[in-house]
Amino acid sequence: MPFRGRDYPRREPFFAVRFARLLAKTCAANEIGADGCWLLCLVAQIEDARRYSSAPTFYNEQLAPLMGLEQRQFRRVRDRCVAAGWLHYEPGGKGRAGVYWVVWPEHLREIDDTPPGGAVPVQAAAEHCTGIVVADDRESSGETAFPVVSDHQSSGNTTTNRPGTRPPSLPEPRPGPPPPRAPHDRSVEAEAVRILQTTGVGRPVEVARAALEAGASLDVLGDVVAHFEAHPGWWGPGALVARLVTPSVAVLDPAEGWPTPNREAVRQSAAREREGRQSEAEAAERDQRAAERSRMEQLELEFGEAIDAEPVESLRAIASERNSFLANWLRGEGWREKVRDRNGPVRGVLLEAFAERRAG
Repeated sequence: MPFRGRDYPRREPFFAVRFARLLAKTCAANEIGADGCWLLCLVAQIEDARRYSSAPTFYNEQLAPLMGLEQRQFRRVRDRCVAAGWLHYEPGGKGRAGVYWVVWPEHLREIDDTPPGGAVPVQAAAEHCTGIVVADDRESSGETAFPVVSDHQSSGNTTTNRPGTRPPSLPEPRPGPPPPRAPHDRSVEAEAVRILQTTGVGRPVEVARAALEAGASLDVLGDVVAHFEAHPGWWGPGALVARLVTPSVAVLDPAEGWPTPNREAVRQSAAREREGRQSEAEAAERDQRAAERSRMEQLELEFGEAIDAEPVESLRAIASERNSFLANWLRGEGWREKVRDRNGPVRGVLLEAFAERRAG
């Protein structure tokens, strides 16, 4: 299998800024929609975060929430960007993320990316946008030297409302490469490695360093690993690594930014949760019965002798106030045995009644 993303182009520093400016100057939203422009900006920013060293990779489940779209909607937006020549995409597969990078369309190569205000860039952009007013930084001072492009200016000429000609634009300075980032404290890296040791991730030192580089703090790292371990079998170590080192999701809520979990593992997890809830309910019921037995034993110690010495008519009257059916049990022969039966219904009713009589 060929190396995925091997055709990733070389980029100049701050290419993402230039690319976003190109989207605005060419009115790309008219062609690919606002969602398409947002997708391209996301991909370009992640390329920038990786310092343009290699092509970024994403699962659909990572990009779609960032765009506020369902996966079906996201796929349509992505296909539209690819078809328009703005996006390079290499499909992924099961457990393998797709490869993305933005593309400067061939038919727009002649458009300069200098900031709006230079006459040549504005005229070139006018071929793609109509009715656009572009202002330079002299607007705040009250001077109005705005080249105006409208549907009536098909020749591409510009007009100004002050005499004279505009001085030529200065070339945009080309910034140098960004300064290297300071390495993380060794104690922080060591703690990150310790957090990853129980996850089955290969090369935990490199993964810990990449996760910190992506913006994850030790607290976030610990929470993500805890979520991973709380759902055994839902994802493999590779999904955990992608969740930690991808800058766009590294700082999200620990429950977000994951690929679709393994269905069988989810089913087993749900079954374990049901069994756990049932066990908890049964344990609570046992505890309740034990507490009730203990309470009745205490009432027996306090009122048992008084009940045994009470005349039957008085006991019938007490029982009938609570349960007429139980009161009928005390009629006829054998009433004394029914009263003394500590496991029978009559004894419990009488103990409760004597306790309430004393409390009242």
